[in-house]
Amino acid sequence: MSLIEFEHDEVEGLVSVVIPTRRCERFIGATLDSIGDQTYDRWEVIVVKDGPGGYTQQIVDNFATRFPQNRVKFHRNDRNYGASFSRNLGFSKSAGQYIALLDSDDRWFPQHLARSLAELRRSEADIAYSSVVMIEDQTDLLLG
Repeated sequence: MSLIEFEHDEVEGLVSVVIPTRRCERFIGATLDSIGDQTYDRWEVIVVKDGPGGYTQQIVDNFATRFPQNRVKFHRNDRNYGASFSRNLGFSKSAGQYIALLDSDDRWFPQHLARSLAELRRSEADIAYSSVVMIEDQTDLLLG
């Protein structure tokens, strides 16, 4: 028995990128751009805004118009339920064979999805993870 009921059937090869967000309007545009820059282009994006307010939906809608071949969905929680609730809601709305988690103030290098999927397929593992590069927000200075 699954704890999460999925709204869609699984689509082979599709990656569902689930992004919970709260008060990240100044970062989420760059986060979405890093998805649009992926060399692996079989993705969908599900953004779950945790609570009312802000202009996140406008940013997501603008991104969606740039990528009409990809499914980009936005959902807003009626109040703050927390990141775990928002991620689980994003999971339930996903259709991908794979699910990738991305926080709304993070970015990926262009080959992140391609390399992650290649390693999952090669190793037949259930999960893939990678190291992190810390970059200063204002200057893009490498911190570690």
